Amino acid sequence: MSIQSSERANQQWEYAVDSLPQFICLLDRSGRVIRANRAVERWNLGIDIADAGGRYLHDMLHRDCDNSHCYLRRFGERAEAALARSRRASSDVWDPILKRHFLIRARRPIQTQQENSALNEVFAVVTVDDVTEFKAIEKESDELTLALNQRVEREQGNRRHADRVHSRIIDTLDHTPSFFAMADVSGALYYLNPAGRALLGLESQEEAYGVNLIDCHAPGVREHLMKTAMPAAMRVARL
Repeated sequence: MSIQSSERANQQWEYAVDSLPQFICLLDRSGRVIRANRAVERWNLGIDIADAGGRYLHDMLHRDCDNSHCYLRRFGERAEAALARSRRASSDVWDPILKRHFLIRARRPIQTQQENSALNEVFAVVTVDDVTEFKAIEKESDELTLALNQRVEREQGNRRHADRVHSRIIDTLDHTPSFFAMADVSGALYYLNPAGRALLGLESQEEAYGVNLIDCHAPGVREHLMKTAMPAAMRVARL
């Protein structure tokens, strides 16, 4: 590859990296920045990309921070040990100074047999993603999921309670010596207690198919049921 072609490819690569929304930098073994893309300028941190070289990552993002326990300082210390073991390290953290949620990842560069001297000094590639908006959406989703689960649990609890009440009512009606039946709006029976079955001559397990509530009463009572009692019951059910 000619020198001009190499320079053109390098410029295209820098343009592509500078266009990325993540802050990306190369660190040497001491943790100092060798090169960085222009995302840090877009984050309005007061850092000029030309002044990035030689700074620590902590000083790039927390320019005025003198907290010795700052998470960025600790990340640098932990990352060095982690990179020596597994070639990668990460931190998912809320930044109390910048008021943003960052996903910070550090990786050792892939070693090749044709590395040049410039690449040899690179100890780690660090990317810092601003995931604040994603975390806000994730939190809202978690809250909605929690609210939905709580509602489902309440509904299930109400259903179990209703089933227990229904079971107790049916048990009581099953032991009532009087005729008791339940019917739909057309009068078709869907429950008939044992006393009612005995009065109608039905076996204990025999279904009351084809039996209508009106037919269970004497002819003199049927007209009153159809014209007065059942319309009144339907009006109450709609309230």
